[in-house]
Amino acid sequence: MDAIRCYFSINNPETRDFNFTYEGFINSINGELLGKWGNFVNRTLQFINKSFDGKLNSNKVDETIESKLKELYDVVGNDIDNGDTKDGLSKIFDFINYSNKYFDENEPWKLAKDDVSKCEDILYNCCNIIFNINNLLKPYLFETTKKVEEYLNSNIDSWNYQKLDGVQLSKEIEPLFIRYDKSKIEEERDLLKQNN
Repeated sequence: MDAIRCYFSINNPETRDFNFTYEGFINSINGELLGKWGNFVNRTLQFINKSFDGKLNSNKVDETIESKLKELYDVVGNDIDNGDTKDGLSKIFDFINYSNKYFDENEPWKLAKDDVSKCEDILYNCCNIIFNINNLLKPYLFETTKKVEEYLNSNIDSWNYQKLDGVQLSKEIEPLFIRYDKSKIEEERDLLKQNN
């Protein structure tokens, strides 16, 4: 249900004509939800569970990231208030792209061997991003965000930036989304033809 809600939010059918296509839907799930958000959450939390037994000693926040997250609450909140769900979601996914780049550029898999303290700082900031982006995604991905809260053992109950107190993860972390096989597109088209 979350995937469908997100797909319609991206396409904003309330403001323009819109044709649902299986291809567009599957590309949206594989590209945005799984490839960007699901990937960032899974790679971060699985790495912490594997390398740090699910717990980090750091809670040293990166002030640049913190500032960007605070600003994101304001701009996305304004978009939602103005009925522009598409633009709000687009800005969230722009930040998720930034977050994946932050993870890649800091190479925590190397830092885990060379500088454990810095590695924990980077991973803590990734978790702090997940904590807040997850909150920003609640209007779009209601069920999925509950899973992330369970993984982090923490949640936010208001529309404002909050610093994650610490990282003590659930041991049971599964991918948020599954990859849809594009061959399903043709199967669905064939079913539609048979029913018409």
